[in-house]
Amino acid sequence: MSRLSRVLCLAAALLCAPSLRAAEQAPDWVQIFEEASHVTDWKDLLADTASGSVSAASLLGISGESVTPVENLRDVVLGLQGLGSGGDRGTLALSVTPGRTGIAPVPYASYRRSALARLWAATTFAYAQGDADIEEKSFARRALSVETSLVLHEGDDELVIIGDTLKNPRGTECDVDQLDDVQAARKVYEQAREAQQHEADLAMAKAIAQGHYPPGTEPQPVTVVMQENALSQAKQAHYKACFDQALKRVRWNRSRLALMYGTGWIKPASGGGRQEGLGQTLVVSLNYGFESLPSLRERLGLMLTYRQTWAEPVLSSLAAGTPDRKSSALLIGQLAGGNSRIRALAQFSNARSRDITASQRAFKEAAGLDLRVREGLWLNLRVGRQRAVGGDSNETGSLLSLSYSPSALLK
Repeated sequence: MSRLSRVLCLAAALLCAPSLRAAEQAPDWVQIFEEASHVTDWKDLLADTASGSVSAASLLGISGESVTPVENLRDVVLGLQGLGSGGDRGTLALSVTPGRTGIAPVPYASYRRSALARLWAATTFAYAQGDADIEEKSFARRALSVETSLVLHEGDDELVIIGDTLKNPRGTECDVDQLDDVQAARKVYEQAREAQQHEADLAMAKAIAQGHYPPGTEPQPVTVVMQENALSQAKQAHYKACFDQALKRVRWNRSRLALMYGTGWIKPASGGGRQEGLGQTLVVSLNYGFESLPSLRERLGLMLTYRQTWAEPVLSSLAAGTPDRKSSALLIGQLAGGNSRIRALAQFSNARSRDITASQRAFKEAAGLDLRVREGLWLNLRVGRQRAVGGDSNETGSLLSLSYSPSALLK
């Protein structure tokens, strides 16, 4: 390459450099979203349209509830089941979603651009335990599970909805930098920063004149900190309004595919007798939200569940001390109608009529109610017909449970 060519290339590079730097520094909507996460609570970014997911509780299966028609993903969920019939004396369950906590967090940029990242952000690990009376004998039960799910239509994901709103904020509460109070707060903050810098320059000049340098880090004046907090508070209020507006577009019945695998153990509560495994369970669930039917897309949700179990003990043989084991398949259909705060549902299953295992205690037919008591707190009621433990008759079963999700920490 000639000297002239090198000079021309260098000149072109110098001319292009400012535009390249400007492109690199151009505000990206993902960066705006990350900024918003610093001035608002992440629990405000998730729609509270259903109880939290605690899939391990369904593995215990004495009271008849095998699945929940609609569940929310949260960082931590505490589940309590009580007032169950058929011998169930209560269940305590806890679930953790690492991708929504500080354990293994998913950055929003990855969440928005990768289905695999969204799967990890939806992966939940759960534990449940509780006592039950089977054939007049008391047993202690424990279960572990791992579950993940994926919203089938990306536009139904609340975090994607919020991100897209931030991407095109004009005319919405998300156009935060254009709001008068935010601009006013920023102006006062910048004036305070300029005054602080002026004071720092004077201090540096004086120190140099005296032959020494000041410490490398000077504490900020209180006024600057106060103005910075005022700017943050002004932005926080409007981001909260922005997110509330976006979350109103989240449907409680959005279509979703879920997978769950779990196992459990059972032993006599008295301490005598050995511990027996509850087998292995694989569950595949599909929620359908009637997206193509405008009159139903906000009102109805249909869930179909296939549950395959291997080497599950027959409950009546547990009480006898010589457990027989069976593998079985269970199909469950549920139709729920209502809104994001209260729903009624009907459930049907093909639970068999003999050799009753924990999974086959599922309601053959049932009615239920899901009710949001307050933010993060849901009550679920089920009443229906199920097979007796001995398999010789049907009986009426009921279950009342509470699910509490304290917060969400995806950041």
